[in-house]
Amino acid sequence: MLNILNLQIILKILFIYLISTISFCMGQTIIHQDILKGGVTGDGYNPGFSSASGEFSVFIEPGSTIRSAYLFSTAYNSPLPKNIVFNGANIELSRDNSLNNHFIMMPFGANIGWNLETIMTDVSQLINPTQNIYPFIPPYQYSPSLGGTFADYYLFITYDNPSLSSINTIIYNNDFNTAPIVNYNLSTFNLIDLSKPIGLALNAGHFCDTIKDGSYIKINNISLGLLGGSEYNNPFTCSGVSGSFYYQNETLFGLGNDTPDNIMSGADALADISPYINNNIFDVSFEYQSNIAPLTNPIFQLFLTYVSPCEPFDVIVTPDTTTCFNSPLQLHATGGSRYEWQPATGLSCADCPDPIVNTDSSRFYTVRIWNNDTCSVVRSVKVNVNPLPSFSSVQFTASECGESTGTLIAKSSQPVQYSIDGSVPKSSGIFNQLSSGFHTVSILDSNGCSKDSVIFIPEIISVNALFVANPPSGGAPLAVDFTNQSTNASNYEWFVDGVSQGSSFSNYLFDSTGVYTTTLIAWQNNPTCADTFTVHIHVYDSLMVQVPNVFTPNQDGNNDLFGITTNIPVFIDFQIFNRWGNVMASGQNLKSQAGIPFTPLWNGEDAVDGTYFYQITVRSQIVGQNLEVKADGFVHLVK
Repeated sequence: MLNILNLQIILKILFIYLISTISFCMGQTIIHQDILKGGVTGDGYNPGFSSASGEFSVFIEPGSTIRSAYLFSTAYNSPLPKNIVFNGANIELSRDNSLNNHFIMMPFGANIGWNLETIMTDVSQLINPTQNIYPFIPPYQYSPSLGGTFADYYLFITYDNPSLSSINTIIYNNDFNTAPIVNYNLSTFNLIDLSKPIGLALNAGHFCDTIKDGSYIKINNISLGLLGGSEYNNPFTCSGVSGSFYYQNETLFGLGNDTPDNIMSGADALADISPYINNNIFDVSFEYQSNIAPLTNPIFQLFLTYVSPCEPFDVIVTPDTTTCFNSPLQLHATGGSRYEWQPATGLSCADCPDPIVNTDSSRFYTVRIWNNDTCSVVRSVKVNVNPLPSFSSVQFTASECGESTGTLIAKSSQPVQYSIDGSVPKSSGIFNQLSSGFHTVSILDSNGCSKDSVIFIPEIISVNALFVANPPSGGAPLAVDFTNQSTNASNYEWFVDGVSQGSSFSNYLFDSTGVYTTTLIAWQNNPTCADTFTVHIHVYDSLMVQVPNVFTPNQDGNNDLFGITTNIPVFIDFQIFNRWGNVMASGQNLKSQAGIPFTPLWNGEDAVDGTYFYQITVRSQIVGQNLEVKADGFVHLVK
């Protein structure tokens, strides 16, 4: 009876067997192609994830000059920057130099794969054309699962030498995940002279042995051999294989334990593949040796070197450069008739010689330059993107109107310089004597990256215009006294209904009814920074009441009624008494009619001749006119 462990092993073997029958056409990117009179050399060193020192062994023809040199490494699980020592010089390995490729390698027994990317560092300035051995000390680190690591190093060098013939060299960089069967479809672009050696070298990792963890390599489905084991300069188990070689004068040479024959076997990762190809497009495939082997064996780079009918031609490309976050940068390429930039991300155009790049992260760009329809070279440009500095705080105070008394204090947690409105940058972020309005404050870091912030400085007016009108309303003619109570002002101008009354104004006689707008404008030195205060003076008619002292109710149509005459509509309360105090007539809220000056109050029908007494209260009907007249007296009734 199968136990659970055996069942899991059988299921895993079955799964690997099933996927091993699938061929994945993986991706590769040309990151460098050159045509030169001279030679190419390269060597790998991979101490696994350890910090064991080693060396690269190459060959440079005496009398040569260095054309280009790149150190490749693989970053596992996004490590932080670490330092290596190459040929006695400290170099920082950083993901800022990533070639933008990401692929997954699944370690044996793991549930989550390792994320890998290629780091390319230009070491041209550290290569001596008379030196063939380059000592190397990798960084101290732990493992991909504990903070990430750098590994899988390869040194690639091209050199110019006028005494040597022309060659073509290409670096292909892996772009896709590992799998049991991996197929690279290589397009060389430049024509190949099939009668001359065609050198293919690999930089690969985790090829443990040729017992159960090797990989078969095939060219156009023709087997070259079984790869696996330790390199001559690297005794570490499962470190992988790398081809060590040089190519010049139409001849392929092997270095270390690599031989320039037509096969690859064990740790020999170099071969002359000319017998296997017949055109400029061919396949290179890798297949796991065993179905129960770990799902690893990644290929990092393929190096192809050969003789081509294409002749060298001169090109100039923007050197590695630095820009700021989302800041436009002009790239340049000259020397060709046609151009192709990759990736197109962030470029204004991909098929022009001088695209503008605007990107928020560091990346490599490549440009393929054709001198005609069949011959081309590929150059890489590293665009480093620096972040923008940032403000930690911006504080300000308002400016007095008409003056420049505002202040602004900008701060940053980074070492920066400060400027305002395009002024010369300075170390202090304090700016005084600012006028009100919008101001642009900028910070500039040591990388030349700047950030702006637009700040509005408000305006304050300290002048306070104020006066008191006494009385604020009344009947015409109305005399009003004005008392100026303004503060922080030294200059004044008064207006009544828009007519200037001058700077000194204390009283005014309003001789007719209406609403009068009285305004005081007060300022200190600048009239544009004045304050205004307004009071509306209400002037209305005076209330006049006429009461007769005799009336004759004899029905002759003349003076038959007792009443009053007013100059404005009013409400009337009244009482009329005889000499014994008896009320003869009364009324409340009697409303006089507009336009009728006489308002009758009593007809005297029930009264006899004699003297009668009255009490009358008259109130204005006009809203806002608090006018009231009280009258008492006597009237003679004569029939």
